[in-house]
Amino acid sequence: MSPTPWGRATHRLALGALVGAMLGPQATIAGGPGVATAVTQASPTDRLIVKYRDGTPGATAAQRGLLHRAAQDAALRRGVQLTHLRIGVFDAHVMRLDRALAHADVQALARDIMASDPDVAYAEPDRVLHPQFTPNDTQYGQQWHYFEATAGINLPAAWDKSTGSGVVVAVLDTGYRPHADLAANVLPGYDMIMDAFVANDGTARDNDARDPGDHASAGACGGLPLEDETSSWHGTHVAGTIAAVSNNASGVAGVAFNAKILPVRVLGRCGGYMSDIAAGIVWASGGTVSGLPANPLIRESFGIVLVLVYVFVLPVVLARTSFKVFYEKLGGPRYYVTVILFLMMMSLPLKMLARWIFNLKYVVAIPEIFFNI
Repeated sequence: MSPTPWGRATHRLALGALVGAMLGPQATIAGGPGVATAVTQASPTDRLIVKYRDGTPGATAAQRGLLHRAAQDAALRRGVQLTHLRIGVFDAHVMRLDRALAHADVQALARDIMASDPDVAYAEPDRVLHPQFTPNDTQYGQQWHYFEATAGINLPAAWDKSTGSGVVVAVLDTGYRPHADLAANVLPGYDMIMDAFVANDGTARDNDARDPGDHASAGACGGLPLEDETSSWHGTHVAGTIAAVSNNASGVAGVAFNAKILPVRVLGRCGGYMSDIAAGIVWASGGTVSGLPANPLIRESFGIVLVLVYVFVLPVVLARTSFKVFYEKLGGPRYYVTVILFLMMMSLPLKMLARWIFNLKYVVAIPEIFFNI
């Protein structure tokens, strides 16, 4: 099938959030140290994503019963039953089969649904994705890839220019474990997993992004893993690689150790459904997901940075260029107070100009806490 709007939108939004799990059908089901079961093809799934064309009636339960009839008939022709589970992001319908099927069989069913109902914009398997297996390096001295001259990424020189201050990185993975090397850099996140078995924490989707573990017994995941597997703690490993606290004489150094981590839990026991992962990407990048609070920190990040640059960086630049004479006459403290007050006074006409040219009402708009600039 050709790429769907669901897939295209997910790929666009993924550019704004780090999917730390390195998701893909060729990934592995991560286990404990030294344990990984290769998945050479896409995992079986018991779900489909069906998107109906805009304007197709389906708001009420009765309308949905009629709406899904063609899809359910297509499923019955293949010997399975199909029921509506929920509305996902982009108003796509997440549908559940009464048993898991091979990925190729679910793809074939999706094609049948599209062929039998002209109101269907696209249909695709709700794929189950897994984190890739990673080793457990624990000391900076062993992180040769940071500094090794031939094959490393030359981080010491990069750290002289930036250590990630002011950057928020969304990590869509298994969640995180409370850790002394991470605590200062972890923001409140969200657990996007809807299935209680996959979530493995006794609840469905909630605001606790901590990782309870993704251990799985042999055969628990549609025939996989082939043997019992311990938890990977993959999200904590990825978050630590990105932003572990550094210069504290403990543990490892993060690549951007002054950045903040926004943990979004999308992978649990047996992996994670693509519908949950897509919802996580939308939420992390500032979009709206039904039933979830908005994520204004990410949504308004550009405006927040713009305001901080205007108030704190611009006076420094002006002191060295256009306002150098004033800086020398007034001295540092008086100059900065005067210039900041001047810039605040100029902000209103500048906003009016921006609204006239770009139709920009606010630079930063967080109505959730009644804060607008």
